[in-house]
This record gives sequence, C-alpha cells and structure tokens, in this order.
Amino acid sequence: MDALIPPTNLRAIEASNLVCSLLLRSTLIFSLISVACFSVFSLAGETTSPPSRANALVCGGSEVLIQTACSASSDGAPPHCTQKLTFKEADSRVGISIKYAPKPLKNMDEPFVNQLSCNPVKSDFYVIAYSTNFGSCSSCEWMDVYTTRGRLIGSTQSATRSLQLPRKKLSKELERLLDDSQEDRSISIDRVTSTK
Repeated sequence: MDALIPPTNLRAIEASNLVCSLLLRSTLIFSLISVACFSVFSLAGETTSPPSRANALVCGGSEVLIQTACSASSDGAPPHCTQKLTFKEADSRVGISIKYAPKPLKNMDEPFVNQLSCNPVKSDFYVIAYSTNFGSCSSCEWMDVYTTRGRLIGSTQSATRSLQLPRKKLSKELERLLDDSQEDRSISIDRVTSTK
C-alpha cells in the first residue's frame, strides 16, 4: 500500500497524525487541569462562606429583607454573624441596604438583630429592628426604628452596636407612640451556623 501513496503525501499524513495526537494530548491535559482547578475553587468556596438565611417582612407597601450569615467558631465561642437589611418599595427593583456588622468579640455574644416588626403609628408605618447581645442588662436589648424606605429615625440606648450608621437617639415621643402601637406583623430571626 505504501507503494501507492507518494512519499511526500506519506510524510504529510504522518505529520498530520502527529499534530492530531499532540492536540488530543494537550486538550486532555487542559481538561484535567480545568476540572482540578474548578474542584479546588469550589471546595475553597464551600469552607469559607458561612451559611446564609433570608427573611422578609412586608410593611406599609415595602418589603424588608434581612439576610443573616453566621460562622461558628472552632473554640466553642458564640457565632459571629453579619446581617443586611434591604428596604424595597413594592414597585421598585432597587432598594436601600443597611449593614449590621459587629466587630468580633472574644468569648462574648455579639449584637444580633433577632426580630423585625411593622408598627403602624397614626398614618405612617415604621420598621423596628430589635437587637440583643444576649446579655442580662437594661441596655442589652434595643431597637433601631426605620421608615419603610429605610431611613433611620433613631435607636434606643444600647450596650454595644453593630449598625453601620451614625448613632441617632430615638425621640421619647416616638418611643412612647411605638410602645402604645400594635404590631401589624413581625418575624423572628435565628442564628444559623455551619455544621462543618
């Protein structure tokens, strides 16, 4: 059969076969490297990102979403949690976000928003973020009061703070009105940590 194919064509076929063989090997090696890198990055992402949970509250035509992400400590200390409140009006796609990001405290519970409520006062609605540091003192529980558009009205006295906004004192008059109002609806927020 070699006699039927001219020698120049035979060399071209052999060179073509060699190139195809090299390309196939390169593709196989590239594929294996890609799979290995993807697996490493996927595993790294799983171990570093804490579990996240979202809860929503509808109040006065707005939706308030709270996202909570907690990471457990290896030494048995209380979990470290960050939270984000997002206020969105019903007809809007964009919202205002407010972060609750406490500085980690060694062997102490950190501030945590454990409840959101919608409180009607006169013709307005207010969103209240109830926080605690799980302690036993008069300022270990406090509230941050917002409009349904996410503007901070004020806060009651607190032992510590994780709200990433300047402190504003809540007026006694509004605090009294809120105490007298009936909650329209509320949600509770739990600390959820990874089981890893």
